[in-house]
Amino acid sequence: MSRIKDFFTSPYALQLNIQGADTYANIIVKTGAPGDLWIVDTDDPANNAVQGDGLFNDGAGNWLNVGSIGGEMGPIGPKGPPGEDGRGYQIVGTADAATIIAKSENAGDTWIASDDDPTYNVTAGDGLVSDGRGSGSAHWSNVGQLRGTQGIAGPKGDQGQSGPQGQAGPAGPQGPAGATGVQGPQGPTGAGVPAGGGAGDMLQKATSTDFDFQWAPPSMAPGTIAHFDPARAYNTGDFVTRGGVLYHATAPKAAGALWDDNDWRRADAINAVTAFETTTAYNTGDFVVFNNKMYHANQPVRIGPFDPTMWDEMLPAAATALPPAAAPIPGAILAFDPAKAYTQNDLMTKDGSIYRALRDNTGPFDPTDWQDIVASAIATTWIEITAQRQLLPNDHIFANTAAGSYDVILPGLPVRGTTVRIVDSEGTFAANPLVVVRNGSKIMSLDEDMTVALDYANFALVYDDVVSGWRIN
Repeated sequence: MSRIKDFFTSPYALQLNIQGADTYANIIVKTGAPGDLWIVDTDDPANNAVQGDGLFNDGAGNWLNVGSIGGEMGPIGPKGPPGEDGRGYQIVGTADAATIIAKSENAGDTWIASDDDPTYNVTAGDGLVSDGRGSGSAHWSNVGQLRGTQGIAGPKGDQGQSGPQGQAGPAGPQGPAGATGVQGPQGPTGAGVPAGGGAGDMLQKATSTDFDFQWAPPSMAPGTIAHFDPARAYNTGDFVTRGGVLYHATAPKAAGALWDDNDWRRADAINAVTAFETTTAYNTGDFVVFNNKMYHANQPVRIGPFDPTMWDEMLPAAATALPPAAAPIPGAILAFDPAKAYTQNDLMTKDGSIYRALRDNTGPFDPTDWQDIVASAIATTWIEITAQRQLLPNDHIFANTAAGSYDVILPGLPVRGTTVRIVDSEGTFAANPLVVVRNGSKIMSLDEDMTVALDYANFALVYDDVVSGWRIN
């Protein structure tokens, strides 16, 4: 209570200047000015801080944790008039992160980082936005990767003479979005979802022809991990557990086929995964690290450059910007070493599994410092909903529409492989359809929300790219 009392009796209590939200660790290293107030956006048990705590600059170089500064919610007031359009991001140019942060720009001016800079936690392509108050890291905010829509192609010019090959330059800023085209005529009514199918069957592509679907027993996507089931069909590269051991399929397996050791390869005793080499040929199921991500081969791979169609990614999207590992082979994932100092997001192997560091640590293995990536992939939590919900990546939803129809909203800013699964838990979709809101991305190449009106529907949506959007699996 004393710190809260000191805060409200401080001469700066009437000069609050709320700066924004950040982690505890990032806030306490800021210079700040007397009266500046930052909100902690993530729990930090090590520093006795929780999300929503306010850190207040007392003017003497100290940040005081004044606890949660929110009071009880008052009654909702009347809706005000719409405000003026915001200024948005004003892209100025591109430069390395250190040069950008040394600049003093107008509020909203945005520069694109041309390099990776761990000092400022910046990745090439990140947008840095000025608050208009000066130079230095305290006045620049990283808004992540900036991606605009493709502009309209200009007319083709005359063929010029070939010049000498120059060095590749840094990527320029994204051009403005092109104008929206004229609405086309209404197309014919589609074929819809085919009738038939049995309990647990999934809607799958029958041929490469658009909208040619059929009901079929579920098969597992590459990288999915579950206990071996002889009634299930498996694809090359599928992962299963059997007798406490992790395996992956080296050949397709039809539903009803019994276990055959010749068709499965142990994958739970990895001691080191080496970096991808263009001079090495790989077999189906081999593991490599490429661009700080772990992959396994879904087919034999010849010597040559990395081809992403021949590899399946094995790490979650959150691990796509890992710091360089202190290992003899760049990118290698090595066995746990208690003498080594690990930093957050470092990878290592232990007892046949792969772990990611949740925080900086050293010394004997402490399970609270690590996330078991393989165990996380095996464990899937299903949630039952009865009203509108914003879906998150990897959500598995039992949707109950017995009381009426409602919407589920797909994750925003998905990346390739982002997946959600939806099941009609009560068989009421025909009477009370579920509406899947696309949330800015296409669904099956269409700029339309999807209405599901089939009882006991059981399907997954997997994001592909901006052209196809979400695909039904």
